[in-house]
Amino acid sequence: MVDADETVAEVQALGAKALAVRTDVSVQNVVTAAVEAFGSLDFARNNAGTSPPVS
Repeated sequence: MVDADETVAEVQALGAKALAVRTDVSVQNVVTAAVEAFGSLDFARNNAGTSPPVS
């Protein structure tokens, strides 16, 4: 998660709060992690992709 961690560091360097969570987008843990970290969730960005199964 190097790119995500770098982005979080850049956001925090600007004085804002940020959290990166690698997850399966079909589960609730992303929202739970944000609420636990910040008390609420005001905005979420989904950057998910899919690929065909590897045979």
